[in-house]
Amino acid sequence: LVSEPGLSGADITNRWAMEKMAVNRAVQRLVDSGNVARTRDPDDRRSYQLTLTAKGMKLYEKIAPSANKRYAELTSSISGDELEALVATLRKMISRAEELN
Repeated sequence: LVSEPGLSGADITNRWAMEKMAVNRAVQRLVDSGNVARTRDPDDRRSYQLTLTAKGMKLYEKIAPSANKRYAELTSSISGDELEALVATLRKMISRAEELN
């Protein structure tokens, strides 16, 4: 939601090939905790757009450095070519998951 504010729960479900109920529960917890705001999509009244609140952005800014450090540690033994191949493969899998949903 930091890089793509306004995604819906369905967008997240499709993009990350996650179970709909798991995403719905996670979104509800984030809304209940005040980290995410849910507003009706003006183009599709059946859908909701999700955005980080100021509280959610503050939490993101707190945890992002350690998450980025961990990612760097995990990928440190992977060559640039291997990492590019991994990312390309994951993008194909995400695309296929979106097609199947």
